[in-house]
Amino acid sequence: MAPDRRAKGYELNLGDSGLWLTIGLAALGFVLARRPSAAWLIVGSAVVATGCTGRLLIAMASNDLGFSYVADHTRPGVSPWLRAAGLWAGAEGSLLLWVTMVAWAAVAALSYSKSVWVIRASSGLVVGYGATLALTASPFERLDVPAVAGLGLQPVLEHPAMIWHPPLLYAGLTSMLVPGLVALAPTLTRDPSASCRPSIQPGFTLPLVLLGAGLVTGAMWANVELGWGGYWAWDPIESAGLVAWMLAAAALHCTAGGGGFDTAKSDQRHPTSVAVLLVAPGIAALWATTLTRIGVINSVHAFADRPRLRVGLLLVVGTSSLVVAGRLLMIRRTGQPLAWSRALAVALLVTAGALIALGTYEPMIEAATTGDSVAIAGRFFARVLWPVVVVASMAAAWADRKQCSPRWLSKHTLVATLGAVAGALVVPLRSGLFGLVLAASGGLIAGSALAVGLHLRGRHPVWGRTVAHVGMGVLVVGVAGTMATRSDVVVAELGEAQQVVGGLEVTHRGIVITQSASISEAKATVEVNGSVLHPRLVSFPLRSASTAEVGSRYDTLDQIQVVLIDGDQAQALYRVNHLPRLGLVWLGAATIIVGLGIGSWRRNKTSRAPATA
Repeated sequence: MAPDRRAKGYELNLGDSGLWLTIGLAALGFVLARRPSAAWLIVGSAVVATGCTGRLLIAMASNDLGFSYVADHTRPGVSPWLRAAGLWAGAEGSLLLWVTMVAWAAVAALSYSKSVWVIRASSGLVVGYGATLALTASPFERLDVPAVAGLGLQPVLEHPAMIWHPPLLYAGLTSMLVPGLVALAPTLTRDPSASCRPSIQPGFTLPLVLLGAGLVTGAMWANVELGWGGYWAWDPIESAGLVAWMLAAAALHCTAGGGGFDTAKSDQRHPTSVAVLLVAPGIAALWATTLTRIGVINSVHAFADRPRLRVGLLLVVGTSSLVVAGRLLMIRRTGQPLAWSRALAVALLVTAGALIALGTYEPMIEAATTGDSVAIAGRFFARVLWPVVVVASMAAAWADRKQCSPRWLSKHTLVATLGAVAGALVVPLRSGLFGLVLAASGGLIAGSALAVGLHLRGRHPVWGRTVAHVGMGVLVVGVAGTMATRSDVVVAELGEAQQVVGGLEVTHRGIVITQSASISEAKATVEVNGSVLHPRLVSFPLRSASTAEVGSRYDTLDQIQVVLIDGDQAQALYRVNHLPRLGLVWLGAATIIVGLGIGSWRRNKTSRAPATA
């Protein structure tokens, strides 16, 4: 076990030195913002921050128990990859990774504009988060005596998805900052202090791809962890990230060509509303990483035992929001408003983001004021979002018709109608009227988008949009199908088949128990209609915690889950879950990401390089 005794003094080591150098370079860039060297100072800050992260990553992978953070987040018996993933499992390491990614987001923003505003705003974020980390939660604290063995990750985090899900999520959230930083550059405010006039505003397609991939991997991980209870009932950081994703999608629908804001044609837009939409996803990303980590509600990402860290994070994100609000007040130009179809799409996506934010942040506000930390269940989001989805499906179909020639309108109507009917027929009847309407709406979105893609193929760059909209429709149909989810608890005797939900036949084949100093595991063998599954109960004595890993399989589009509740070799208690059409959720989400990726590739292929002074 890791000793409780920590280093009493502050020992300046290589990692701490690099962290302070990161802060110093960014601060110097802030001061010298009007000089050409300022941008290079930000680049240097990002490089040094990367070196600090690499130093901690090596310590994690090599199990260097001289570091307090390593001793708290690694344990014997796990792969080097999972030990390395402990880097983003706690307050210190995850904040170090965040500082590094924010620094690289600043570098990306500088590639579009080297204005004084961009340099100072981006370097200010690096300084704020870096100083909070260095002063309140340094990850390079050393132990007086190296630990004999580490405590390991929180049980629910010891999963292969821990290796790739948090970095993807962080990359998506930090990349949302880039369009917002450039959107408020002097080119949009006629500030003569600009040293660069970007030819095109960075779009949201790549950030949407990264954040979407992070959210989908988080949903798939949550779906096999009993503690999270399903693909929607994930940790609040995921729901808060979805708010940023929705706002970024709104900005994507607002900007020119669906990909970026052409500053050369900025007089044709309303700069204030456009700038607000471009900045909102980045601000939402900052709040997502703050409010879910300050310990107001229970979360594996919350660090409630660090009040100084909580104050520091709130100070950084609060100051950033006030600075951005003040900058937005400087934009007073008017111009041509958006077309009604784009304006309606933006309004619907913003409304969806606001409703998700309500369900995500309301428990935090209530916990802070009344002490009640009861979370809002996933069905709340389904109930409040369905009117938005229905209106969006009809608006999308009508907007798609406007892109069709008069001779193609009847074919568009036919394909869109067939899509709506197919969506309603795919889901089980026990989804109810609510689920059937939702499924028909999803089918309408997919069918209408497909009709436009078939009509305009080869004559218009719509394939990215078509694929993404088809994916959204498929996702909505999948969500409607999962509303027919059924669950049953069964006591299974060894070798005797038991009938459960959906006509499934469950046969208990035994339980194997293994124990070590750091982990105890009960692994069951159970047959479900001939398929062998292995649900597990895992206990971590050093953490005084346990978790359940489900055994699952897919019957075409339906998922079957088996959860081990208790038992022995002769008898076991199982919970069997039947989730209809869950496969459509993953298929739709993957299709959205592919469509956005196509749109990002086409945009990068056609946009010209930024002109610099």
